[in-house]
Amino acid sequence: MNRFVIACCMLMVGLLTSCEAPVESYQVSQKFEHKAWYYADSLKLRIPVQDTTRSYQLKLRLQTDDSYPYRNLYVKFKLQPPQGKATESQLDFVLADAAGKWNVEKGMGGLYTFNEVLMKNLRLPQTGEYTLGIKQYMRVDTLPGVRSIQLDVVPNTEETP
Repeated sequence: MNRFVIACCMLMVGLLTSCEAPVESYQVSQKFEHKAWYYADSLKLRIPVQDTTRSYQLKLRLQTDDSYPYRNLYVKFKLQPPQGKATESQLDFVLADAAGKWNVEKGMGGLYTFNEVLMKNLRLPQTGEYTLGIKQYMRVDTLPGVRSIQLDVVPNTEETP
């Protein structure tokens, strides 16, 4: 009898916890065929927002090779809400120290992969579809050695500081 009660309780707990709504995350990525990121190339991510109380983390993943000539990467973000004016911000993504030593170890295929949380508490206060754009914002048209970039918008969990 005890086993039956325990099994029923475990089944109920499993059913109750599985009824939670799935947490949506959004991702867009681009591989650069010519191993270069051109100024005209931008990445856009559409984010449908229903829950305006949720906050998000904005993450950037960048893959370069040895031919990338700079120690940093300036990027420009543009966030267009469903209604109203877009906001823009610029970020300096530091890839190497002042001596030129990369901030990550070389990985498979001789590539360096940088993962950075750009924003920890992104708030989207309107319901509807947001558009988040990113482009390179260096003083040159072509950035050699950039293999790919990825942008992720991930909902914060209750444990996220």
